[in-house]
Amino acid sequence: MFETYRSWPTERLEARRRAVVDEQRRLHSEELAIIAVLDERGRIDVSAGLDGESARVVREKVETARALESLPEIAAVAFDGRLSDEQLSQVVRLADEESDAEWARRAPNATPATLGRLARSKTKPTVEEGRARHAARHLWMKWDEPRGMLRFGGELPDVFGGKFEATIQKLTERMRPANGQPWEPWSARAADALVLMCDAVDAVERIETPMAAPSPLFALDIPPEGPAEICGIPLPDAMVEQLRASAAVEPVVTDEEGFPGRCGSADPVVVTQAGASSVVA
Repeated sequence: MFETYRSWPTERLEARRRAVVDEQRRLHSEELAIIAVLDERGRIDVSAGLDGESARVVREKVETARALESLPEIAAVAFDGRLSDEQLSQVVRLADEESDAEWARRAPNATPATLGRLARSKTKPTVEEGRARHAARHLWMKWDEPRGMLRFGGELPDVFGGKFEATIQKLTERMRPANGQPWEPWSARAADALVLMCDAVDAVERIETPMAAPSPLFALDIPPEGPAEICGIPLPDAMVEQLRASAAVEPVVTDEEGFPGRCGSADPVVVTQAGASSVVA
């Protein structure tokens, strides 16, 4: 399929995409109308997924379908293919029967983010609610040692959340593959964006204090036997060598109990003996 489209001229591709998008939107509007009737008959379970979609997506479709019944002008615009799924799900939260015609006219020219912001602004939060959101911010981290993966999560309030989301999205969209290489999933590139932010902080610190000795970026634990470790996670030899070439690494020789002993310099050399990795100054 991809090779077929690569043979098409750009103008034909753009026209075909426009036609496909219009049809997708029309079919989505038709699906919502069907969902509204099935919902009336008790045939939609919003607590479960449907046709490979998550329960959250199904719930959002049902809520949009219910709202559209009292918004005929917006429903007509959606059926004509002039509203994206995102625009439609946001504008039904914003409009009511009195403003139906107005938002049917305005929504196709507004971004989903703008419509969502206007919908949220209909109910102004109190100062106490804003303080409560800020106080509830948190971040947790935990190592999954068998898998060698750091798990994390948390919540950010309003402004913090918006700033974080916008930054991650901007960095992720900039991460394009090399010519001829496949695209990584968005989630993988977003994870890379987080690491890129860490690198940026380290770079700023070096610029602000150019005469100061840089702190080690990684402390490698070197047990008497076995591979080198970071945070208790064993690393393959090749990865240790890569860190040595691209980052500041401080080797820390540990005893059998894991307690630190001698520390080496921040410019280690990787030595592999009998299948075990070690780092010496």
